[in-house]
Amino acid sequence: VSVDIPTLAIPIFFPSRKRLPNKNPKTIPIPASMRFLLADISKTRRFQCILGKLSFKMHQYLEARIISNTTIGENVSHLKLSLSHPLPFRAGQFFMLRLRNLSGDYIERSYSAANYSSGDFLEFMVRLEPHGQMSALIRGLSSKSLIDVKGPFGKFGRLSLKEHPKKIILISGGVGISPFRSFIQESVSLRS
Repeated sequence: VSVDIPTLAIPIFFPSRKRLPNKNPKTIPIPASMRFLLADISKTRRFQCILGKLSFKMHQYLEARIISNTTIGENVSHLKLSLSHPLPFRAGQFFMLRLRNLSGDYIERSYSAANYSSGDFLEFMVRLEPHGQMSALIRGLSSKSLIDVKGPFGKFGRLSLKEHPKKIILISGGVGISPFRSFIQESVSLRS
């Protein structure tokens, strides 16, 4: 049994965290043994339905506008984005960013959020690789340019801890500081 949903690709995650094969991004294979109702998700930005141990999430790209693209040092860019719709996230989660190259092909990469907010804006620290396809596109972004964002994904920080310790030591290098910066901002925000 399959359900056709135009223009949306929805990964289905089972408790084993294995993905079902999905050759056609517009079709979701659903085992006949599972019965549940699907809401009209073509108008929904994010949809979550839990049936027993089945977790069903949908992400799609949203349009974001560049607030600033500041070069820090010689190989790092600090991107600030304003989102068309809020994407609530937790500290340490990452997002997929997507841009079109000159050939019209999409280039996408994942980046950890470097801030903590209610989801109205995002910040990223991006290491600019000398011959990187995405790096070249990010270098060319200016204020008010558009970029596609999808997420949030992953667990880090408070989401990955079973208990809340009183002290935490964070060690990183380079742009690896991004999720730590987000984690620290969240910790300060939750204290006040």
